[in-house]
Amino acid sequence: MKATDRHITCIDCGKEFVGHYNKKRCSSCCKEHSRKKQREYALKYYYQDREAHLIRHREWLRKNKEHCAMYSVEYRKKRAKENPNWRKEMPSQHPDRVRAWSKKYYEEHKEDYARRDKESRQRNPERGAIRASKRRALRASAVLPTTDYNLINKMFKRSVVMSERDGVKYDVDHIIPLSKGGAHHQDNLRIVKASENKRKSASIIPALGGVWADNDLAKQTKLKLGI
Repeated sequence: MKATDRHITCIDCGKEFVGHYNKKRCSSCCKEHSRKKQREYALKYYYQDREAHLIRHREWLRKNKEHCAMYSVEYRKKRAKENPNWRKEMPSQHPDRVRAWSKKYYEEHKEDYARRDKESRQRNPERGAIRASKRRALRASAVLPTTDYNLINKMFKRSVVMSERDGVKYDVDHIIPLSKGGAHHQDNLRIVKASENKRKSASIIPALGGVWADNDLAKQTKLKLGI
């Protein structure tokens, strides 16, 4: 213990330590206080000329790619060791930040999204029909607990294969239309030629069978038909 050292109580955490009589904080609190001051200064400096700061920051990242990559790997390892599920928990812990980031990223990459979406539709023409059908079904509350989306997706894919094979367009048709209370269910779907589907339109053909949804629209239609 030096002549200038004293027993001091830290003004932040209240812990007693031995140090120079001018010191007010223990080493841990001193480091944290210093970091806090640095952050405050950095934020003040950042907002004075945000655009210039971003340009310099991007340039620094470009020149230090390897360092940043190594730091990211080490950081992820450290967080995973502390909490194996931290990546899964992040979105639920910070939903506003995730939404804001996703919106910003989408706005900055709209053209890339549109291009990839177009390429995806060309490679998998059935996907658009699957998504549209699912949206309509959810809107109409026509999905049943036993609805199997894997089987439904296979039907849409099969319709595309049949269209390419025969040179005639095939559709996946709801036997009992969603607009009349039909269910979005594999047993209420059939693959038919587009021309036949157009002729049938939104009519109900009892001989074809089908499955009803569990909603008010289905109850009203069955009441009208006397079922």
